[in-house]
This record gives sequence, C-alpha cells and structure tokens, in this order.
Amino acid sequence: MDTESYDRAIVHLIREGKSLVCQGQQQTKQLLEHAAHEERRWQQAAQAKFEEAHTLLVRTYYERAIEFAQRRLPNQEDAEEVVGDAFEGAWKNLPSFQGSAQGASLVWGWFIGILDHKVKDFYRDYYAGQASPRQQKPKEEVETFLRQYCDAGSSPSHADPPSQVTLMVHQAFGRLSEREKLILRLYYMTALAELSEEQRARIVGVQPGANLRMPKKRAFDHFWDYFVDVLRDIGGQDPHE
Repeated sequence: MDTESYDRAIVHLIREGKSLVCQGQQQTKQLLEHAAHEERRWQQAAQAKFEEAHTLLVRTYYERAIEFAQRRLPNQEDAEEVVGDAFEGAWKNLPSFQGSAQGASLVWGWFIGILDHKVKDFYRDYYAGQASPRQQKPKEEVETFLRQYCDAGSSPSHADPPSQVTLMVHQAFGRLSEREKLILRLYYMTALAELSEEQRARIVGVQPGANLRMPKKRAFDHFWDYFVDVLRDIGGQDPHE
C-alpha cells in the first residue's frame, strides 16, 4: 500500500473514532439511566480506533520523520528522542485532527507541524539550560556555530538544509551593526586567524596598536543578546535566567 493509501486509512480511522465519540455523546443523552455505562463503551470503541490510527501513523512515517529530524539536530540519539516526543504529541492530538479522506495529504503536513515544534522546543531547552545534562550547551559552543557561520561567508546556505541553530545565528548576526559584524569576522573566520592585533585594528579603522579585545567582547555580547531574542521569538526563555 502506498503512502497516500496509508494516509487515507489514518484519516478514516480518526474520523471513525471522532464519529463514535459523537454517537456516544448523543446516546448518553437519550439514555440517561445508562449514561455512564454507554459513555465508557463508546469511549473504548473510539480509543481503539485512535490506537489503530496512531500505530499506522508511526509505521508509515517513522523513517521519514527520523530523516527530517537528523538534518536538524546534533545526532541520532537526539533525533530519535524528538521524533518520539512528536509521535506522543500526535497521539494526544488525534481527537482534534481536522481533515478528510479526500485531503489525505494533510496527515504528513499535520504531523510535520508537530515535529517541527518539537525541534524548536529541543533548541529552546538546549540553550536555555533546561534540558538534561546531555543536551546542555554552554555559551562557548554557540561560538562554534558562529565561527562556522563566518567561515561560510555569513550565510546559512553552507548546510542543506541549514540547521535550526545556523538559522538562529543568521538572524542574530543580521541584527549587529556593520562594524560589529566586521570585528566578529576578523576574530572568527579561520582564514583570518593569523592576523595580528595591529592588522585587525588597521582593518577596522582604529589607531594602530589599539586593543580590539574589548570591542570584540562587546560585539559578541550583543550577538548573544540577539541570539537570546531569537530564542524568545520561538518560544524559549532567557539563558541568562
């Protein structure tokens, strides 16, 4: 059976489950003396349909979901964990699924929305220090992504598709002043690593011999603040807190 057929089967099972819930609600209103018993019976029947739909959903889309997550997360273990969370989220949301057998292609779009949200949750916790010790990344490791970004010419296109972190770095870097961008490139681009402090000062346009370490620190601090703002934009919390 092809993916489209699986999609139709998933949608059909969900619709049957929702229909049973409605029938159960109507039936219990008509048979008040047996309300509790009837409601439990219809809920059990609906639950069975939802369980069958979820099993089919996992069977159909697990490998595709893992591939999606692997392109966006640091490693296989994180990808499997996030995909598991997404399927759990899908299970909880089956009764609220909106779709029809004619719109079977909605199934993957609906699920990928849940999975994408879980990826963003992962990075929110990843950098806000709320995740498990395995996931926690110190501020210094953000510099690693910044260095890769500068080496790629300040463009997220070096990855296909770019990772979630690369996109966040791109947004934060884009909010810096042109002078701050120049200073960070001078310190983080591998090709410029051998420049002396005097050469860097001359490129920035300050007096030869001037120390750029403080301007570099301020530039990175501004970048970090903007990075935090990006985290907030995707629903995260301030890593400083």
